[in-house]
Amino acid sequence: MLVTSPAIEDNAPRLGGGYAWFIWSLAAISFGYAFFHRVTPSVMVSDLMTEFAIGGAMLGSLSALYFYPYVLLQVPLGAMLETFGTRRLLSAALCLAAAGSFLFGTAESLEAAYIGRILIGIGSSVGFLGSLALASTWFPAHRFAFLAGLSMFTAMASGMAAQAPLAYFIEAHGWRSSLMVLGTMGMVLAVLVFLFVRNRPPQTGQVNDGQV
Repeated sequence: MLVTSPAIEDNAPRLGGGYAWFIWSLAAISFGYAFFHRVTPSVMVSDLMTEFAIGGAMLGSLSALYFYPYVLLQVPLGAMLETFGTRRLLSAALCLAAAGSFLFGTAESLEAAYIGRILIGIGSSVGFLGSLALASTWFPAHRFAFLAGLSMFTAMASGMAAQAPLAYFIEAHGWRSSLMVLGTMGMVLAVLVFLFVRNRPPQTGQVNDGQV
């Protein structure tokens, strides 16, 4: 459905402007958040094995449950982003990842931890494609490769932060508390994405519902 929008004002967001960088940064940070989740079990090895009374094989399965939905969703996510838009899909995905983090952090059984890890994998799958989608619509074409590289840099930096810094936090506060913090961060990111991200800059007087 088309709805009439006010005339585009001189101060409307522009390609590659400050607002473009802000909303793209939210998507890139969301990708970094996903990558942080990807490596957290490697820092919690002894805690998880003790808590759930499991060996290395079961711990490997718990960690791998992140990757199965993450990988399988990459192809359909391209079409879903075109249909629902980055704003809606990314904010919903972050809520799922946060819910998975809360569930994992409060799990009293291995089965609950499995479900939490699967939810984290599903919710983490949108960040990279979402950042690329915003880069393609909010920036000139010649900036796309740079922004794709910057997205990967953000993810790698998050992976580094999920090593020694996270280990220190777990030592001080416990692995469950760390997952509670991660869940809270995911919810905050979801709210910010929903409030501020727009799928494309306003360019005409007619705006499609799927563009907001």
